Amino acid sequence: MLKLVVWTVVGASVVAAIPHYASQFQDRLADRQSAEAQLAVGDLARVQDSVTASAAQPTYQASYAAGRSIRLSADASGHFVGDFRVNGTPLEGLIDTGATYVAVNQSTARRLGVQLSPADFVYGVQTANGETKAAKVLLDHVQVGSLRVEDVEAFVLQDQNISINLIGMSFLNKLKSFQVANGEILLVN
Repeated sequence: MLKLVVWTVVGASVVAAIPHYASQFQDRLADRQSAEAQLAVGDLARVQDSVTASAAQPTYQASYAAGRSIRLSADASGHFVGDFRVNGTPLEGLIDTGATYVAVNQSTARRLGVQLSPADFVYGVQTANGETKAAKVLLDHVQVGSLRVEDVEAFVLQDQNISINLIGMSFLNKLKSFQVANGEILLVN
């Protein structure tokens, strides 16, 4: 009986302390979010002014609230497509969180300065069109807007096996974070 009373008293003390600590945490979090929001408002205004001034509207919107970030809106099919630069060469790419690597076809690889022989296609990969062989390469850099990632692993597939450039997890995992919500993907570096 004595053990039960002591346990109840100690348990009640711990439970009583939780709201106090939670309140302190919420206050600190609110202060931090307020400060970040004030910084973001000024940065967002500058970005919106530059986007409005540009003749061609980009497929992404950049902001610099908590580091560099790019926001891509989903297209009518629900895909996230953006203008990338790979090894300095501009190309359109579809962000694919289900793809382990960045993937391009052999013609695109040649434009990027990657030369391959038939003997390089030794990796078995599964695509939407079935299983095929690919060559594994290391891209110097992949960039979207102001976000640049160095040394990105990629697969090169033969032209008939892939028609669109896929920006997979080998790029996304090198970012600080990425998040999909409300029809947008946020990339942060």
